[in-house]
Amino acid sequence: MCDTVRVAGQVPGMTSNVSTGRRRFALAVMVLVLAAVAALVSGARWRVDAAARPGYGAPTGSGRPIGAGMLPDPRQPGSLAVTAQEYNFGDDAAHVPGVTSAVELRGVVHRPVDAKGKRLPLVVLEHGLYFTCLTRPGVVPSGATLKWPCPKGLVPVPSFRGYDYLAANLASHGFVVVSISANGITPAEQDASWDLTPRARLIGVHLKKIAAWNTTGGAPFGNALLGAIDQHRLGIMGHSRSGGAVARYATLLPNKDFTLKAVLPLAPAVEGKDTITDIALGVVLPLCDGDAYQHQGVFYVDHSRYAERGDTAPKYTVTIEGANHNFFNTVWSKPIPGQPGIEDDTVNGPPGSVCKAGSPRRLDQARQRDIATGYLGAFFRYHLAAERALAPLWRGDLTPAWATSVVQVARHPRDTRTTRGVINRLATERDVTGSVRARGFADLRVCSREQRIGEAGNCLTNSRKTPTPDSEPHHSWGDLSMVKAAWTRPGAGITTPLAPGLRDVRRFRAIQVRAALDFTDVRNPAGRTGRLQFVLTDAFGRSRTVTAGGNPALSFPRMTTTITEGYSDLYPHFLLNQVRVPLSAFTGVDLTRIRSVTLRFPHRSGSLGLSDLMFTD
Repeated sequence: MCDTVRVAGQVPGMTSNVSTGRRRFALAVMVLVLAAVAALVSGARWRVDAAARPGYGAPTGSGRPIGAGMLPDPRQPGSLAVTAQEYNFGDDAAHVPGVTSAVELRGVVHRPVDAKGKRLPLVVLEHGLYFTCLTRPGVVPSGATLKWPCPKGLVPVPSFRGYDYLAANLASHGFVVVSISANGITPAEQDASWDLTPRARLIGVHLKKIAAWNTTGGAPFGNALLGAIDQHRLGIMGHSRSGGAVARYATLLPNKDFTLKAVLPLAPAVEGKDTITDIALGVVLPLCDGDAYQHQGVFYVDHSRYAERGDTAPKYTVTIEGANHNFFNTVWSKPIPGQPGIEDDTVNGPPGSVCKAGSPRRLDQARQRDIATGYLGAFFRYHLAAERALAPLWRGDLTPAWATSVVQVARHPRDTRTTRGVINRLATERDVTGSVRARGFADLRVCSREQRIGEAGNCLTNSRKTPTPDSEPHHSWGDLSMVKAAWTRPGAGITTPLAPGLRDVRRFRAIQVRAALDFTDVRNPAGRTGRLQFVLTDAFGRSRTVTAGGNPALSFPRMTTTITEGYSDLYPHFLLNQVRVPLSAFTGVDLTRIRSVTLRFPHRSGSLGLSDLMFTD
């Protein structure tokens, strides 16, 4: 929600001959409207700080307001009855290109009962690396292996059934969802030096089978799937190593029989330099991940966001505080009767860590999967089924009550005239020099290489001792260039002049930047949430300042204050997230003739990483 909205000076459009009663009524109406907006907008705290300079009349343009509408709750099941059915053609039925040994061809299909002939969107789910085989539940002594097929006395682990909760929800909203078994691909990965390509190619093998069921039918479904699937609306989700595999599939292995529209790497392991364009990309990062704890998956967004001019699809990062790696998969989670189970992958955090088991901010299994159902399901419903009512969730305009203080969404919009107007990439020295005016900084530089806590020099300042050694996701795999700004007096700022074609901003809805607070810098007091201001100045010299305060992207991380030998706090990361305010807040300036945009920093001192300042829809 918004903090407060304060407009100093005269309300634009009000004249001196308005009666006192009517003026009070108009002001009351304005307050009610602003309060309504404040009640609707979450995750983007902002306050108007300065009115237009008097004497220039009312502005001639106005930005498109951010409106919430009635945001549906994507966690709730849909109205359709659902059925689930497994297929299993044997442990050596699938021949994956480039893999010497055959693997299983097994999976489960969730679909509406009456899916036949409906041409529904398809989502394929692939689990990651886990034990392939275990002793049957209750058998002592127990055993586990990564071999395939299963040695005598062991049975396959049904990791592909770990996402039934998500598949059933999507099917109830009119999707066909296929979760595939990827046990046998694990030895193949080992033989290929852990290359993700075999895991990606396995998706293609299953898609070939799915296409046959959709066009001609066949066992074990008979004709139940005939015409059930729209093969031009395909989405894929991969968890852990399969998070990297779905990215690999999207970049190297397009299937001519399907049109891939949406890719969701969940807590992904990254291998290679895959670039994803013209396909909606949603990277989900659980901030208490005890496996992919470096959050390398943000590389896919960093690397792909400007890779192609005219890119037709957006890129997202979704961070979930308190979520671990395993709880997204019920089979990998703490023991449930009849399932093998595994311990919490972040159970042994240091005292005081958000991520330590039992911490009040840790998510239990049910809450983590509830949030996953909401956001993962909404991603595919928005991008495959065009449910536009979910748009505020993905723009970052709204964080639902059930995800407040837990989930943050950062979006890099598709490249069109009305969805993306880049003001300053904040990626090179020329982005803060020359015609761009930078004033009042104690330190202003570009940083772009990996650095561990304790090392001198790059993005992290390291003037404060912190309890984690791996804190730069943008540089743990990739090499994102960003501006690092630090100041010791209030009012430091970066002013960027706008190109002539970008000065009429009425076609946009908001202004945003990606920002990360440097928690290793003593210029950021522990526990203080950062603030930044957007200042728009028009051709008449009028300026309007809007403060983004209380934004989770600018919050000091809730890290432990105890440095415990042998333990790392997984939670604090120097991870860019979205700070966004609506252009409707910039009253009193002419939005058809904006001359410059300033990022200003009002705190007495501070230190932030910055990237991707832009107007957006």
